[in-house]
Formats: sequence, C-alpha cells, structure tokens
Amino acid sequence: MANQEITVTGNIGKTPVFKSGEHNLVEIFLIAEETRRDDSGQLQTINGSTNAYPVTVWGNSESADSLEPLKVLQKGMRITVTGNFRPQLWTDEASGEVKPSYGINCRPSDVSLKLNRIESITMKPKREQATAPTVPQQQTYGDDYPPSE
Repeated sequence: MANQEITVTGNIGKTPVFKSGEHNLVEIFLIAEETRRDDSGQLQTINGSTNAYPVTVWGNSESADSLEPLKVLQKGMRITVTGNFRPQLWTDEASGEVKPSYGINCRPSDVSLKLNRIESITMKPKREQATAPTVPQQQTYGDDYPPSE
C-alpha cells in the first residue's frame, strides 16, 4: 500500500504511552465516529460507525524533548491527527484470531488538541445589584489637621 495521508478527529481511548530509548514515540489509541452532513447541513453520526485507530507519534530520535508538548494529552481528550495510514495485524484476545487493522504514523506537529466548539455567545448587560444604601464613613484626620497657614 502506498503512503496514504489521513486526517482523523476523535477521542483518546486509553492513557497515551510514552516510550523512549532507541526510538522516542507516543502510542495513542484514538476512537472516532464517522459523520455525514444531512440535508440541512448538520453533522449526523452514523450508527455503528465507531472505528479505533492505533496512532504512533514518532519523536526526534536524539531527544525525547520533541514529545514534551504531547504530555498534556489524557484519556477522553478530543484530538485531530494527520498522518500516514498503515496496515497492521492484531490478535483478538478473546478468540485468538489474527485480524487486519489500520494505524496512523505521524509527527508531534501533526497532532492537535480540539477544543469544544462554541456555537454562539450572548452578551448580557450586568444586572444592577439591589443593595442597601451605603452610609458614608467618617473621615479621620491626623494631628496636623487642619493645616496651619
């Protein structure tokens, strides 16, 4: 299979695993749902279309510092990954059957954190607080008051 680039947005399914040594890398298990736009333009999730992608983020081989920005990633966070689509085999623990799957290889700069989408913000004027009228405090003066002329 030729190098095919893919962009996937989904949630991190397990705590990312950082590995250092000969190769510095992060393994991320990404869970994504397939969506389509309906006639009104709204995104609709297709039932039963949940896919899991093992993502390998390759850091600089000389230093693990290239992976430092990814240490903020945690299970459940929504991210977007762009990378090369690669075939791989995995063994089903329940049945022992070897099954094909697809993973993603990428660089740290190809991983971005997705923030919640804000549809609209309504600004409202500050409400006046109904408080009791304040009594002015008596002003105190030092020994040299009133100033002598």
